[in-house]
Amino acid sequence: MEVIRRGEALRNSATANHPRTAPGLFFWLETVRALRDVLPGSRAKVRESFETCVCPGERDEIAVLSGDRATGTEMDPQPKYPKRRTMAQEAIVRCQMPLFSQDDVVRPAGPRLWFLLVRREKDVAIAELSRPEAIDDAGRVVKWATRIVLRPVAVSASPDTESRTEYTEPVDIDIVPAE
Repeated sequence: MEVIRRGEALRNSATANHPRTAPGLFFWLETVRALRDVLPGSRAKVRESFETCVCPGERDEIAVLSGDRATGTEMDPQPKYPKRRTMAQEAIVRCQMPLFSQDDVVRPAGPRLWFLLVRREKDVAIAELSRPEAIDDAGRVVKWATRIVLRPVAVSASPDTESRTEYTEPVDIDIVPAE
Protein backbone atom coordinates (compact mmCIF):
# COMPACT_ATOMS: atom_id res chain seq x y z
CA MET A 1 0.00 0.00 0.00
CA GLU A 2 1.57 3.23 -1.19
CA VAL A 3 0.44 5.34 1.78
CA ILE A 4 2.15 2.99 4.24
CA ARG A 5 5.36 2.88 2.16
CA ARG A 6 5.49 6.67 2.13
CA GLY A 7 4.95 6.87 5.88
CA GLU A 8 7.60 4.23 6.56
CA ALA A 9 10.11 6.00 4.29
CA LEU A 10 9.75 9.18 6.33
CA ARG A 11 9.92 7.20 9.60
CA ASN A 12 13.27 5.86 8.44
CA SER A 13 14.61 9.38 7.92
CA ALA A 14 14.74 9.93 11.69
CA THR A 15 18.22 10.17 13.15
CA ALA A 16 19.66 9.86 16.63
CA ASN A 17 19.55 13.65 16.83
CA HIS A 18 15.78 13.78 16.41
CA PRO A 19 13.57 13.59 19.52
CA ARG A 20 12.81 9.96 20.43
CA THR A 21 9.20 10.28 19.24
CA ALA A 22 10.23 11.48 15.77
CA PRO A 23 10.04 8.15 13.89
CA GLY A 24 6.41 7.53 14.89
CA LEU A 25 5.44 11.16 14.38
CA PHE A 26 7.11 11.26 10.96
CA PHE A 27 5.26 8.06 9.99
CA TRP A 28 1.89 9.47 11.07
CA LEU A 29 2.39 12.84 9.40
CA GLU A 30 3.37 11.37 6.04
CA THR A 31 0.78 8.57 6.10
CA VAL A 32 -2.06 11.04 6.74
CA ARG A 33 -0.73 13.27 3.95
CA ALA A 34 -0.30 10.33 1.56
CA LEU A 35 -3.84 9.12 2.26
CA ARG A 36 -5.20 12.56 1.41
CA ASP A 37 -2.95 12.74 -1.69
CA VAL A 38 -4.01 9.38 -3.15
CA LEU A 39 -7.73 9.97 -2.64
CA PRO A 40 -8.53 12.80 -5.07
CA GLY A 41 -11.48 14.79 -3.80
CA SER A 42 -10.85 13.86 -0.16
CA ARG A 43 -10.61 16.54 2.49
CA ALA A 44 -8.92 17.00 5.82
CA LYS A 45 -10.94 17.12 9.02
CA VAL A 46 -9.60 18.05 12.46
CA ARG A 47 -11.30 17.85 15.85
CA GLU A 48 -9.12 18.52 18.92
CA SER A 49 -5.96 17.31 17.14
CA PHE A 50 -7.80 14.19 15.90
CA GLU A 51 -6.94 14.33 12.18
CA THR A 52 -8.86 12.34 9.61
CA CYS A 53 -9.27 12.06 5.87
CA VAL A 54 -12.86 12.38 4.69
CA CYS A 55 -13.16 10.25 1.57
CA PRO A 56 -14.71 11.47 -1.68
CA GLY A 57 -18.48 11.12 -1.46
CA GLU A 58 -18.38 11.94 2.29
CA ARG A 59 -19.52 8.40 3.22
CA ASP A 60 -16.34 7.32 5.00
CA GLU A 61 -13.61 8.97 7.06
CA ILE A 62 -10.24 7.44 7.93
CA ALA A 63 -7.93 8.10 10.89
CA VAL A 64 -4.35 6.78 10.85
CA LEU A 65 -3.37 5.21 14.18
CA SER A 66 -0.64 2.94 15.45
CA GLY A 67 -1.89 -0.54 16.10
CA ASP A 68 -0.77 -2.93 18.80
CA ARG A 69 0.61 -6.48 18.43
CA ALA A 70 -2.91 -7.77 17.68
CA THR A 71 -3.17 -5.65 14.51
CA GLY A 72 -3.52 -7.90 11.48
CA THR A 73 -4.14 -11.04 13.59
CA GLU A 74 -7.18 -12.95 14.83
CA MET A 75 -7.00 -11.07 18.16
CA ASP A 76 -8.79 -7.75 18.69
CA PRO A 77 -6.36 -4.88 18.14
CA GLN A 78 -6.37 -1.65 20.13
CA PRO A 79 -5.40 1.65 18.55
CA LYS A 80 -2.59 3.47 20.30
CA TYR A 81 -3.81 7.02 20.63
CA PRO A 82 -3.05 9.40 23.49
CA LYS A 83 -6.43 11.15 23.28
CA ARG A 84 -8.67 8.11 23.43
CA ARG A 85 -11.61 10.12 24.77
CA THR A 86 -11.53 12.36 21.68
CA MET A 87 -11.49 9.27 19.48
CA ALA A 88 -14.44 7.81 21.42
CA GLN A 89 -16.38 11.07 21.20
CA GLU A 90 -15.72 11.28 17.48
CA ALA A 91 -17.15 7.77 16.95
CA ILE A 92 -20.12 8.42 19.25
CA VAL A 93 -20.91 11.69 17.45
CA ARG A 94 -21.45 9.62 14.30
CA CYS A 95 -23.78 7.33 16.29
CA GLN A 96 -21.70 4.35 15.34
CA MET A 97 -21.82 3.35 18.96
CA PRO A 98 -25.11 2.17 20.44
CA LEU A 99 -25.80 4.51 23.36
CA PHE A 100 -29.33 3.27 23.94
CA SER A 101 -31.36 0.31 22.79
CA GLN A 102 -31.18 -0.32 19.03
CA ASP A 103 -34.73 1.08 18.65
CA ASP A 104 -33.64 4.43 20.10
CA VAL A 105 -30.50 4.89 18.01
CA VAL A 106 -30.71 7.62 15.42
CA ARG A 107 -28.04 7.30 12.74
CA PRO A 108 -27.11 10.62 11.14
CA ALA A 109 -25.92 10.77 7.55
CA GLY A 110 -22.34 11.64 8.57
CA PRO A 111 -19.33 9.63 7.44
CA ARG A 112 -18.46 6.29 9.04
CA LEU A 113 -15.21 6.41 11.00
CA TRP A 114 -12.52 3.87 10.01
CA PHE A 115 -9.08 3.35 11.54
CA LEU A 116 -6.05 2.52 9.43
CA LEU A 117 -4.11 0.63 12.11
CA VAL A 118 -0.43 0.00 11.37
CA ARG A 119 2.27 -1.77 13.35
CA ARG A 120 5.89 -2.36 12.45
CA GLU A 121 7.65 -5.70 12.75
CA LYS A 122 11.30 -5.42 11.64
CA ASP A 123 11.12 -4.97 7.84
CA VAL A 124 7.35 -5.45 7.46
CA ALA A 125 4.45 -3.08 8.13
CA ILE A 126 1.29 -4.91 9.15
CA ALA A 127 -1.97 -3.03 8.72
CA GLU A 128 -5.72 -3.27 8.73
CA LEU A 129 -8.58 -0.95 7.92
CA SER A 130 -11.14 -1.40 10.67
CA ARG A 131 -14.37 0.25 11.79
CA PRO A 132 -15.22 0.30 15.51
CA GLU A 133 -18.68 -0.73 16.63
CA ALA A 134 -18.34 -0.10 20.36
CA ILE A 135 -15.92 2.02 22.38
CA ASP A 136 -15.92 2.24 26.18
CA ASP A 137 -15.75 5.47 28.21
CA ALA A 138 -11.96 5.24 28.35
CA GLY A 139 -11.79 5.19 24.54
CA ARG A 140 -10.88 1.50 24.14
CA VAL A 141 -12.48 -0.34 21.26
CA VAL A 142 -14.51 -3.20 22.73
CA LYS A 143 -16.06 -4.41 19.49
CA TRP A 144 -15.25 -4.06 15.80
CA ALA A 145 -17.96 -3.82 13.12
CA THR A 146 -15.57 -4.57 10.26
CA ARG A 147 -11.89 -5.55 10.06
CA ILE A 148 -10.11 -5.68 6.70
CA VAL A 149 -6.60 -7.08 7.13
CA LEU A 150 -4.28 -5.70 4.44
CA ARG A 151 -1.34 -7.50 2.86
CA PRO A 152 1.92 -6.97 4.75
CA VAL A 153 4.05 -4.22 3.23
CA ALA A 154 7.79 -4.84 2.90
CA VAL A 155 9.71 -1.79 4.10
CA SER A 156 13.32 -0.94 4.84
CA ALA A 157 14.33 -1.99 8.31
CA SER A 158 13.78 0.79 10.79
CA PRO A 159 16.96 2.66 11.65
CA ASP A 160 18.44 1.98 15.07
CA THR A 161 18.60 5.55 16.28
CA GLU A 162 20.00 4.53 19.66
CA SER A 163 23.27 3.12 18.34
CA ARG A 164 23.89 5.46 15.42
CA THR A 165 27.20 7.22 15.30
CA GLU A 166 27.29 10.95 15.75
CA TYR A 167 27.58 13.08 12.63
CA THR A 168 30.06 15.53 14.15
CA GLU A 169 32.97 15.27 16.50
CA PRO A 170 32.08 16.02 20.13
CA VAL A 171 32.62 19.67 21.06
CA ASP A 172 33.77 20.78 24.50
CA ILE A 173 32.43 24.14 25.59
CA ASP A 174 33.77 25.84 28.72
CA ILE A 175 30.98 27.40 30.71
CA VAL A 176 32.14 30.12 33.03
CA PRO A 177 29.79 31.93 35.41
CA ALA A 178 29.37 35.64 34.71
CA GLU A 179 30.98 37.97 37.22
